[in-house]
Amino acid sequence: MRLHDLKPAAGARKDRKRLGRGNASGQGTTAGKGTKGEKARAGGLKAGFRGMSSRNFRLAKRRGFTNRFKIEFQPVNLSRLSDVPSGTTIDVVWLKGQGLVRGHNPQVKILGDGDIQVPITVVGVKTSGVARQKIEAVGGAVIDTIEEAPASATVPEAQVPPEPAPAAPRARKPRSVGAAPAAVDSASKEVARAESSPASEPTVPAEIEGTVDTQSAEPAETPEETVEDSGDTGSI
Repeated sequence: MRLHDLKPAAGARKDRKRLGRGNASGQGTTAGKGTKGEKARAGGLKAGFRGMSSRNFRLAKRRGFTNRFKIEFQPVNLSRLSDVPSGTTIDVVWLKGQGLVRGHNPQVKILGDGDIQVPITVVGVKTSGVARQKIEAVGGAVIDTIEEAPASATVPEAQVPPEPAPAAPRARKPRSVGAAPAAVDSASKEVARAESSPASEPTVPAEIEGTVDTQSAEPAETPEETVEDSGDTGSI
């Protein structure tokens, strides 16, 4: 046998179908796709298309909502703490160091799946009721970071400093109704100056100087009496 005598087994190799090479080949014109229609076009049918009963493409009804503020806790079962030495204090830092939780500031909760045989102390980690009972049953303790005060405890009231006394209202200087403020001030100064010097004659203020007592003044002579006193009137 020589190299040119080697050939594949009968039926192992099959020539590909040559489409659109004339009608004589049997796959010319429509090239085996029939006449017109969606199946005759390029691309064929859409994947999953089932006509009017395309239930897979219908939008499902939206129910509920997604809470953006929910807190997800990483669970740690008691079965993973069964090999812990007696008297170990377990907190978030210890759990993260042991590789039991992940994250920068993880929220952890200890669940009661499994058993524990040695007393441990859990500090600052949420613990389920079953896990708390199992830990306390072997002599352990669960300490919460925020301890609630007993109902009977009295909380001292905060000392409030006394309020300052209200300031007294500012007294207003009385004013005379008939005179202007400037005239009253100048008149009061003149009177005070006169009282301070008793030896001298009392001075009368300029505003009061022009006033005359009409009742005490003598009446002026009338023109008729003046004519009578002047003498003889017949010479005129």
